[in-house]
Amino acid sequence: MHFYHYTRFNAIKDIFGEREGENGLLPRRWIGLEPDPTTPPAFFGLLEPIPKIWTDNVSFPHTWPSLLNDLVWVHDGGILMEVTVAPSNNKVYVAERGHLEGYLYPPDAEIPKEFQHSDVKSANKAYMESMVPLVQYQAQEGEGYGYSVPLVVCTSRIPPADISVSLTQPLLEYQLKNRRPEGKNELVRLINNSPAKEKLLPWKSGYELAHGPLEVGKPRREFLF
Repeated sequence: MHFYHYTRFNAIKDIFGEREGENGLLPRRWIGLEPDPTTPPAFFGLLEPIPKIWTDNVSFPHTWPSLLNDLVWVHDGGILMEVTVAPSNNKVYVAERGHLEGYLYPPDAEIPKEFQHSDVKSANKAYMESMVPLVQYQAQEGEGYGYSVPLVVCTSRIPPADISVSLTQPLLEYQLKNRRPEGKNELVRLINNSPAKEKLLPWKSGYELAHGPLEVGKPRREFLF
């Protein structure tokens, strides 16, 4: 079974580095909205590269744009990776992110009642209680859970052998299409020269066959008068 994870350009060298125990994907963030020493650290993922249940979510229309902003603009990333985990791995879960979003959204937002949490503790509690093993969730294809914003929560290290940079890169292609010339040039430099360049080469080759070479464009002419 597998899930998807987005990362930054500079993180690739650590993920696929040679320092055993320090490479791979490491759980380093707290699970909920605030630190809790009683819960293990985690990293997060998605069930699909661009999950329609996130992008077209009527109850939480601002959640996907917020994640997109963090991945693309704030952290200058958006490299899609595919993560393979054995069914016996009991430290990978699917949780209902809607409980956290219900607390983060403004009080007057029209969201389902079960997600309306007035304090962070109740939001975190409901979120933690919603966690089910990934193998169980995928076996039922999500049926019976009715999760509005399903989020993969992984509390174990995933070694490099179980991680691959995807042959599809939807967020990189989104940026190449929508960034302004200066931003697009910076992204092209990262693709061509960052520590991620070798891992991105299979995707890049296919992209260039379809769209032409990824090259830095000429600077715009400026009239100084």
